[in-house]
Amino acid sequence: MKMTTSRPAFRLKLLPTRMALVLGLIAPAAQALDLDYDLGADYRATAFYVQSDALDAGGEYDSDNDNGLAHLLRLKGTVEDQESGVSLHASVELAGDRWSGDVRGYETTDERSYNRGSRSDNVRLDQAYVQVPVGDAIARIGRMSASFNNCFLVCDDRRDRVLVMLPTERVTLISVYDRRADTSSFFNQDNGDLLAFGGAGKVAGWTAELIYIHWFNNFSGDFSDPGTAGAPAPFVLQDLDLFSGRLAGSLGDIANMTLGATWTANGKADLADDGRFFVGQSWSGYFRIGQEFGALSLDAQYVATRDGGLISPGFDTYAGTINSNPDATNSPNSLYRMGGAYGLRDLDEDLVIGRIGYQLTPEIDLAFAVGQLTISSANDDDESMVYDLNVGYQATDRVRVWSRIGMLEANHQGSLASNSLVGSLPTNSFADDDLLTASLNLSVEF
Repeated sequence: MKMTTSRPAFRLKLLPTRMALVLGLIAPAAQALDLDYDLGADYRATAFYVQSDALDAGGEYDSDNDNGLAHLLRLKGTVEDQESGVSLHASVELAGDRWSGDVRGYETTDERSYNRGSRSDNVRLDQAYVQVPVGDAIARIGRMSASFNNCFLVCDDRRDRVLVMLPTERVTLISVYDRRADTSSFFNQDNGDLLAFGGAGKVAGWTAELIYIHWFNNFSGDFSDPGTAGAPAPFVLQDLDLFSGRLAGSLGDIANMTLGATWTANGKADLADDGRFFVGQSWSGYFRIGQEFGALSLDAQYVATRDGGLISPGFDTYAGTINSNPDATNSPNSLYRMGGAYGLRDLDEDLVIGRIGYQLTPEIDLAFAVGQLTISSANDDDESMVYDLNVGYQATDRVRVWSRIGMLEANHQGSLASNSLVGSLPTNSFADDDLLTASLNLSVEF
């Protein structure tokens, strides 16, 4: 909803005398302003079910399944000065947790929520940043959402950052400073901050983007040194180098293609002699190809990691059980994370998956995906078939209802990864049984 101030005369007769006096004093200043207002709101409700014998902890009253309900409400707004171009952007999360009952007392009852980085029953800040034109460049300062490389590197995360963008004729150049961690005052070794430089633009009709990230080195020594007992935990990404980029375009009327990858190396986290925290070289990549034929769409992709390469949990794998889990808006269907081993040596993952979609009516859409996940370690490897069915109903321009059902076959080499709605899992292994997930969702956007 967008509004532009029109400066109507104040209806003083409708206001109490004291309020009228105050408004009368500020009216000349208010009328001199030329502001645009853009207000909005997002709401989501979810019901879900997960089941696997591997989730049974073995106790007398433990279950092999769980079900729950959750909802999310965010309010957002923008104020922009037309003359200067300066704007303020903010959003607040009023609710965003799994329902745990009406009697909550005065304390947070649970840590299960949509937003893995901000979990409580309380009202909390979602985003807040100012945007300022600086010559031909644009600067943003504050907490803002972050996504890059088709959500392969980062997806719907929230970052405290300074961002400068410089549009040119062919590309938009970007520079970023992020402060990811600073939990203890006068203890800089727990700081996690970085600089990034990159750009995005069109190359011969194809979209290209590339970013280089360097994490500062705020810690020296062994993270497991007994001498650090009692000290705040150091941030594990130190002195790390990372490149991530993608190339996307079409081959005429034949197909649309996307190729993306991320490479990491040179981490200085001296904790475990297994490559974790990207001490050695790790990489990950994906290749997509697809095309639409009227109401029918066909898509296929290959996703891979080598030596624990990095993939964002929010990356769309076409399967709800694998990733497809944005950071700030978690999905209860997602219980396996590709690319979450942070450089673990000899851990390789491969996913080959295809998807067929059909627009049954202007309001109803269907999508079915089937693929194979292969997980390899230094000792062995195992394969799992994955299936996914998504049915959506666009009730109005603002209201959407959809259901997603997925199955991931048991795997002796993989470990499940909890999401913040389902909560902590009784076991990380799913070697004993297939995994089944299902959800029914409603979203409303203004």
